Amino acid sequence: MKFLSLAGINLPAGTVIIKSLKVGKEDLGVIQYRQMCGRAGRAGHSSSGESYLFINNNNKEMEKALSLANSLMPNVSSQMRPSNDGGKGLLKITLEVCYLKLCSSFNDIYEFILCSLMSLESLNHSEIENVTKDIQFIKSSLIKCFQFLLESKAIELVDNEEINMSNLFKESLSTFKNNNIVLTKYGNALIVSGLSPDEATIYYQDLLTAQSAFNLENNLLSCYLITSINNLLFPDFKRLWSMLEISLNKNDCFHRILKIFGINENLLFNWTYKPPSNTAIFNCTDKLKSLDINNDNSNNMPNNEIINEEEIALLAKVKRLWTALLLNSIMENDSNNVNLSKQFNISLNELKIIKKASINNASKMQRFCTQLGWTSMEKIVQYVKSQLNIKKTKELKELLKIPGINKKFAKLLIDIDIHSAEELISYSTDKLMEKIHLTFNYDLKLDRKKLNQHLNNTRNFIVQLLNNVKYFYYIKKINNISI
Repeated sequence: MKFLSLAGINLPAGTVIIKSLKVGKEDLGVIQYRQMCGRAGRAGHSSSGESYLFINNNNKEMEKALSLANSLMPNVSSQMRPSNDGGKGLLKITLEVCYLKLCSSFNDIYEFILCSLMSLESLNHSEIENVTKDIQFIKSSLIKCFQFLLESKAIELVDNEEINMSNLFKESLSTFKNNNIVLTKYGNALIVSGLSPDEATIYYQDLLTAQSAFNLENNLLSCYLITSINNLLFPDFKRLWSMLEISLNKNDCFHRILKIFGINENLLFNWTYKPPSNTAIFNCTDKLKSLDINNDNSNNMPNNEIINEEEIALLAKVKRLWTALLLNSIMENDSNNVNLSKQFNISLNELKIIKKASINNASKMQRFCTQLGWTSMEKIVQYVKSQLNIKKTKELKELLKIPGINKKFAKLLIDIDIHSAEELISYSTDKLMEKIHLTFNYDLKLDRKKLNQHLNNTRNFIVQLLNNVKYFYYIKKINNISI
């Protein structure tokens, strides 16, 4: 292979061509640049290679290019350190080594972690006191992970006496080397599904609640189950309270869904007059998660805002309920994308991200339910996922029937709320360009000539369809006369 112009392809090359200092909207970084250049002259294939970086003829881009070429690679650092992610990485690796049967006891896992880059970084401290302190922190963090996995019933201990986790830190882990660790059905479901262990505890409780009191009057409850715990939406508390009042008067399912998940009506009412700050809404899901090794989320709320654990849990649920209302509107075709983005105060791009994240989350939930043997819940999740996908698939098929329109342009049309040939020909070239520019904030480069050609093709396509319809009725009329 002589030339290669793409990143992320694990193939050797003689020459690498990088045509821009940008990767999408982001600047090309040192690691990305070196990674792509490293494809040229791969060891074992050739002794040398060439790379070319194309830039515009100006001093600013020249300085950037020289900086990329001459900068040193940043140091590699462990991403498993609890100070980076609150212990999620350490929790995940602990569960994975048990699943792969690389470790079967506490002592095995501790020895495994001591061989990791995280531990090696700790040994590089210049002062022995800091080394000891860091290793002690890793040990205590690992014990918290064990405690979390035991309490969430992702793992269990067999063939030995029960361990008092509060005393585990005070004693040597080697004392417990004969306590075999076994993954439970729930633990296996975590690994296979790809759900984050700390988030999965929330989803698991939601699924149990839904099974015991499932409401099939509409899709809202099903949508709630697949919404991402971390989402960017900020609820409209006044609108939610208005919906609750209407629901109580009509006795429909909305107020019953709030009761199913324990959403406090009084607190929701209070928030219509004095809503939580954006910071509180943004951070509530992080504080809700069960695992927090560093306990470093205490300062995430504004100093003048007192919000207790009950309010944090409710706020996280209301955020998911608001997202579920958005997904339910998409499923039931209540409104087009432009109107939905206005109703929920988000951009079209954010709407697309939320929908895609929910579909991905639904896939994980589906695998999770399959592993747990919850067939009915698996089918419900699968139905919601298919309904979120089905509308776009139908619209794509309709637009792709128009000669000259490819999948990329068809998706763009759907994003700007044009779903059929009939809708497309209602626009002039100028109006279509304006709509695309306004939707994507002038980020897209448009070819006026190409857009005009697409519109002409669409008009010809419509004319052809109409001619076919006229011919069909003409033949039918003749056949009726002959009869």
